[in-house]
Amino acid sequence: MGYRVFGVKFLNPSSDGRGAGVRGLPQIVSRLAPSYDRRMLLSRLFLVLTALVFGGFGIWGAIDPVGMVRNFGISLPTGDASTLIRASYGGFLMGEAAVIGFCALSEARFRLGLQIVILLTAPIFVTRALGMLADGARSPIHMGYLGIEAAGILVAALFLLLSRGNRSY
Repeated sequence: MGYRVFGVKFLNPSSDGRGAGVRGLPQIVSRLAPSYDRRMLLSRLFLVLTALVFGGFGIWGAIDPVGMVRNFGISLPTGDASTLIRASYGGFLMGEAAVIGFCALSEARFRLGLQIVILLTAPIFVTRALGMLADGARSPIHMGYLGIEAAGILVAALFLLLSRGNRSY
């Protein structure tokens, strides 16, 4: 019926010749997508990854606000300045991660999670792009963030469009 690899139980592949599909993945991933729909699985995994990225940056901002802004030439000379970064970047990003992660846990909420990713990331992308044009900022850090933000928006929009026609979710 199944087999174990490093303590993770796998199910046997299907007999229809198309391969195992989602059933061949570890059970923990199968629980994330109980409908076994690959598009939904990928959408929800994207949301989990996005929540982990936002959460990681949020934790970084909360724990080490000076280190988080150092590469941008920003210094935090007072405790008030550090607290502002902790709350603004740390707190907000951890909150965003929690909301997106919460949406990823439910078939009923995953489309909302994709919309949240777009609605929260698009203004960051636009203001960063406009700021780079206005200020002449061309650092690899900004270019990298701009690329990641654009990719996140496009992937979320694609998953949102792909899930539109399926009434089961």
